[in-house]
Amino acid sequence: MNNMKNSFAIRETKPQDFTSVKKLLSRAKMGSTLTKATFERTLIRNGGLCLVAKDGKRIVGTIFGFDDVLTLHLSKLTIDEAYRGHGIGKLLINELINRTKTRNAGISRIFLHVRKNNKAAMHLYKSLGFEVNKENCLMDLQLKRK
Repeated sequence: MNNMKNSFAIRETKPQDFTSVKKLLSRAKMGSTLTKATFERTLIRNGGLCLVAKDGKRIVGTIFGFDDVLTLHLSKLTIDEAYRGHGIGKLLINELINRTKTRNAGISRIFLHVRKNNKAAMHLYKSLGFEVNKENCLMDLQLKRK
């Protein structure tokens, strides 16, 4: 965007954001299996911790957060390619952290997963104080759908 303005609106994700959020996630290869039902259940379960960034009427970023007793988990931080490098990711993360502090004073850690080859994301997270946790390893299990 040539005339990029630096004021973006951050707000809670709404069910009617599904199509825009799915497109954004799909372009980043992060949301191909997301269904509307799953999206809506996620919003209900994690009320207030799923956010979007908007430039006017256009959704240009998203982040999903969910908390348990002591931990906030960050997921799906995605910024439209045309809007990267303008601080939107940092705005979304900081807003999510602030909402978590207000909502659950017991949260003492934040976890996230980032691909090792995603240098821009690694730089962003480190600039916000995140560190590589050498005590834990990521394990996953791919579920087979019927």
